[in-house]
Amino acid sequence: MPGHDALAALTQDQKGTSFEGGAFVTFGTSNPDDGTSGTICGGKGAIYIRTDGGAGTTMFVNVGTLSTPDWNAMSS
Repeated sequence: MPGHDALAALTQDQKGTSFEGGAFVTFGTSNPDDGTSGTICGGKGAIYIRTDGGAGTTMFVNVGTLSTPDWNAMSS
């Protein structure tokens, strides 16, 4: 069943997986930037995880496009 294959794939490390022309998950040490000169690493729905060792890890989701990202912090 195709659904089982998709579920199994989601349990694997997704770093670097192609997602609308870019990575599905990207890691960095600062907040991602918006706009055409922003942090371009994944298309709409891609996730960016800030891992600078601060008080906590912050996750962002791209609600823009691959070429014009609009990164929004995900709230808990």
